[in-house]
Amino acid sequence: MSIVRSFFETRLKTFADANSIPIAFQGVGFTKPASGQWLEAIVIPNMSYQREITADAAKVSTVGIYQVNVWVKSGTGLGSAEALAQSIVALFPVVPKGAVSIEIPGHVGRALSPDNSGWIAIPVTFGYRHN
Repeated sequence: MSIVRSFFETRLKTFADANSIPIAFQGVGFTKPASGQWLEAIVIPNMSYQREITADAAKVSTVGIYQVNVWVKSGTGLGSAEALAQSIVALFPVVPKGAVSIEIPGHVGRALSPDNSGWIAIPVTFGYRHN
C-alpha cells in the first residue's frame, strides 16, 4: 500500500468501522448494501514535480486528490449523508507538514446521481502533497 493510500485509508477505515459504514476501496471487491449509506475511497494522483532545481530524488513531491464519495439511496433525503460528509472533512484536518500533507480544507461537493442505479453520491475531496 502506498504511503498516501495508507495515510488516508487507515484513518477512514477506523472511522467507518466505529460507525458501521461499509467502504469500497479501489481494487478491492465490494457489494453495495441494499440500503443505508456507504463510502467509496479513491486516490487520484496527479503529477510529480521537483521542489528544487537539483537531481535529488528526495526533493520530488507528488500532488493529487483523495476523494471519498458518500453514497445514499435516492429518495431517502440528503441530510444524514451531508452530515457524514462533514464528519469526513473533520477526520482529515489541514496538516501542512509531514510525509503526506493536506494543505487546504476538505470540500463537500454537490450531490450527484451518476447513473440510474438508485444511489446518490456526495463527493468529499482533499488535495494532498506527498514528499
